[in-house]
Amino acid sequence: MAADPLEGGYGGWGIYPDEGSSGQLIEKNLVYSCGSQSFSQHYGKENLVRNNIFAFSGEGQVSVGRMEEHTSAIVERNIIVSDGQPLYVRLTKGKFRDDSNLYYDYASPRRPVSSKGDAHACADRLYLSQARGLGYYQNALVADPLFKDPKSFDFTLALNSPAVTEFGFEIWDYSIAGRLKEQPAEEPAGGILLNIDINSHRIPFLNSVADTASPETRQHNDEMTREYNQQKSKEWRRSWDTWPK
Repeated sequence: MAADPLEGGYGGWGIYPDEGSSGQLIEKNLVYSCGSQSFSQHYGKENLVRNNIFAFSGEGQVSVGRMEEHTSAIVERNIIVSDGQPLYVRLTKGKFRDDSNLYYDYASPRRPVSSKGDAHACADRLYLSQARGLGYYQNALVADPLFKDPKSFDFTLALNSPAVTEFGFEIWDYSIAGRLKEQPAEEPAGGILLNIDINSHRIPFLNSVADTASPETRQHNDEMTREYNQQKSKEWRRSWDTWPK
């Protein structure tokens, strides 16, 4: 899973449990290069977030928004990496529970950073010892996870990765994720050419194109989908900015 890295702020999350989502198991997801956070929970109860890879998202990797009386989320046995962005954001004591995660910041391997507020505010930075003082980084491992080529977004994990050898991270084949390769019978062999009215409020169908579609059709579909998503993101941003706080 990847989101447009240029769209941060509201709506730029990779996985977003919202409105009291509770008891969910969120596992074996690769979420990277999102505009906001890779994983952000608004509020909920005891959602188990495990065995995921969260990487390189622009405003931090993991965020839990609301302080609640119960355990909002359990974050365990994940690989959480950045390249100068915070690992955790909006971090205050007691928001969620973590255990046995691997953390790594390629820009600052020895000093991974989290944030108690805005992801880009220097005054909000929390270093490892400070975050541990708030109850986080329990049984943490700060080490290079040994991805094949993370700068090119190849997250193939070495079998001797410390995430595997130290706390049993389960490797899965993320290459099978994405568009279905089997073409629905009713679609033409060349795939569907999208023509979306970006000024309408209709929800477009998924940009699903058969493998036999021409490069021109694929490019057209990608451009139309990108333009639609950008406009809708701007509409959400304007709506959020004017919403009573």
